[in-house]
Amino acid sequence: MSHRPVLSRRIGLVVGGVAILFQWGCYSFLPVQSSPPALQERAAVVLSDRGRTLLGDRLGHLVEHVDGVIESADSAGVVMSVVGTRDVRGGSSLWSGERVEIPAEAILGYRPRQLSKPKSYLLAGAFIATIAVLTFGMSLDLFSNDRPEGDTQDPPDPGIPISFRGRGAVSLP
Repeated sequence: MSHRPVLSRRIGLVVGGVAILFQWGCYSFLPVQSSPPALQERAAVVLSDRGRTLLGDRLGHLVEHVDGVIESADSAGVVMSVVGTRDVRGGSSLWSGERVEIPAEAILGYRPRQLSKPKSYLLAGAFIATIAVLTFGMSLDLFSNDRPEGDTQDPPDPGIPISFRGRGAVSLP
């Protein structure tokens, strides 16, 4: 029985998992700023207490950050394509790009999203190391069964020291 299809699936799962980690792990949000970021950039809008009250029926009463793409911004507020929210308890929810208008009086500040080079390098190194281990493991046959096909012989009893195997009975004084 060949273990190649199983390993190919495992490699596919690892690659997919690392791709998701690249999406999450390589970015960080900058500290809160008072001016909105450029249009069509991803950012988080930090809501004030008044903002949670005003937008509670649309976003949820405990939402603290609204993450998404800034579509328009002016003195009246911003319009965002929301990709997620985070509440004051640390819980989060994913959105699918719904447009939400956030009035200026509801906004405490903005947190632009920025590529984090250290996180990206660390994640890339982990990805390369994982692929190397899987590749060398397959080429060295580290992940397969040690027995050839059809071999039904039982392994030697691990309770008997190796030096005495096959020598018959040994008497101890």
